[in-house]
Amino acid sequence: MPFHFKALIIVMILTPIMFALAKPLFTKFMSESDFAVRRNLWIALTLAAFLIPEFWPYTAVAALLIAYGGRKDSNPAALYLFLLLAVPPIRVFLTGFGIVKYVIAVDHLRLLSLVLLLPAIPGLIAAQAADREQGVRRRFIMADTLLVLFVIWQTLLLIPFQSATANMRHVVELCIDVLLPYFVVSRLCRTREAMIDAMAAFVLSLIVLVPLALSEFVRGWILYAGLEERWGTDPMLGYLMRGDYLRAQVTAGHSIVLGYAMAIALGFWLFLQSLVASRGWRWLALLTLARGPWLGALLVVLSFFALGPNGLSRSIKAIAALVVVGGIVLASPYADKVIAFLPFVGNLNEETIGYRQRLAEVTWLLVQQNPVLGTPYFSNYMEELRQGQGIIDIVNTYAVIALGYGLVGLGLFVGVFGLLAMKCIKAARRLLDVDPAFSMMGASLVACILGNLLIIATASNYLSIPYLYFALAGLTAAYLRLSETVVPSSQSLDSSNSPSGVHAWSRADARDSGHLASQ
Repeated sequence: MPFHFKALIIVMILTPIMFALAKPLFTKFMSESDFAVRRNLWIALTLAAFLIPEFWPYTAVAALLIAYGGRKDSNPAALYLFLLLAVPPIRVFLTGFGIVKYVIAVDHLRLLSLVLLLPAIPGLIAAQAADREQGVRRRFIMADTLLVLFVIWQTLLLIPFQSATANMRHVVELCIDVLLPYFVVSRLCRTREAMIDAMAAFVLSLIVLVPLALSEFVRGWILYAGLEERWGTDPMLGYLMRGDYLRAQVTAGHSIVLGYAMAIALGFWLFLQSLVASRGWRWLALLTLARGPWLGALLVVLSFFALGPNGLSRSIKAIAALVVVGGIVLASPYADKVIAFLPFVGNLNEETIGYRQRLAEVTWLLVQQNPVLGTPYFSNYMEELRQGQGIIDIVNTYAVIALGYGLVGLGLFVGVFGLLAMKCIKAARRLLDVDPAFSMMGASLVACILGNLLIIATASNYLSIPYLYFALAGLTAAYLRLSETVVPSSQSLDSSNSPSGVHAWSRADARDSGHLASQ
């Protein structure tokens, strides 16, 4: 049997099983109808990807499926987060039919933005108009402004170095990749219930991928690699090893990207599990054998505990538990093997550490030469870093931004997340005593932002990473708006008082939920 069909059989056996196992728990966070829509759409997209032999016919079918799901799902933001990792982001250029070389690159991630987020804008505009009639003004927050300035800065810097066509393409790509995920997600999540739905939907997608990642790790082969071969695209899904073990990546396209997504899902789950009596699936990021996401996941956990009730004592307990586990591992026969995988002290793939050090040195030299505006086409000055695969792998998002757009661009980028995190910390602390459930949601979002800021220092700014962190920023912005406009409920979180497993909302929150219910 061809490898392609073996992979399909494994995927289609494990995926329905995981949805069946997850349904009793996750329908406490989302309606059964939404769960069914998302499950069926995931499976349909998977079957289409494996069975349709050409990329563009698949894209047409996928667009119809996603559009249909978007009409059936009550929360497009949740559906967007759920589908981010449904299919590998294999990219193909849409040609210009002889007029221009190509129009735009298309992949699963951009398809989601165009088919799911873009059509939601008219509804958001109508909702905003209705709010104004009722005397409710939803103003821009500072993070919104910084993000728009970041996009404008990128556009202005490249205008002198590109043709008019290339500049137009660049603006369209920034709107699709940056503005749509942030602004649409932040405006769609108008209630706590919608935010919980979105967070749970993303966690559900990782729960589905966990056994597939485990299968890749155990079997030593990538399940979705056959898609590239059949679609005739450039190779993206490469085999990355850590010692003798394959670093799982499934639909993420890279093990670090999968680990990054798992760390964010872990942060969401730390909050969601407090709504129900379940504490499983916490240590998702370990499967990828990617050191950066391990550190990010650790920071997520410690940050969440520190910002929650009894933060100091919970943090001390978490650190103590890590020390105990570490002591047990060191005393076991597997100590040397485990240590070899750890960040900083591990000796596996030491060449990657040397490469990162040299990358930092070269990056800093180039940034010093053009600290304000950056260096257009900076890769031309980094040839010494070209690897055997023929690429210059800049495995640091901050370096990419500083090189391309200077320290001004880097300041705007970091400012978005730093400002959201600081304001979210203040909101979570203010609500800690009067509304602990809402406060814990804020703690979860802050923990994810901090984990994100750490992990992207070890990862390239590609594949689903930017889409996910801009959506995360959008969720945090939505939280800040709710923290200002929603009257804090005096009820503490009690899943027994609500059929959905979520505590009762205040009247102001229930008023805003009418818009989502009417979609």
